[in-house]
Amino acid sequence: MKTNAQKMAIAVERWIDEAKAMPAGGQTALQKRAKWFDTQFTALERAAIEDRAIPEHLTGLTAVDMIEAHGKLLTAVRSLG
Repeated sequence: MKTNAQKMAIAVERWIDEAKAMPAGGQTALQKRAKWFDTQFTALERAAIEDRAIPEHLTGLTAVDMIEAHGKLLTAVRSLG
């Protein structure tokens, strides 16, 4: 069984590959994914700060996991630009 960190890494790579395969609009699609990713990171931060339960799809992820994945997304957005 894959961990959430592994699933996230696979999803990010898939999103990047899908965006590169798009004839047009790939950069915009990735920007939307990056924005969604920001909201997930914020949810993880809030849960930690407010001592609330972490959303299940984010359990096991570290800040480093999320920062690295977000960095990959942003790098891909720039490369498509």
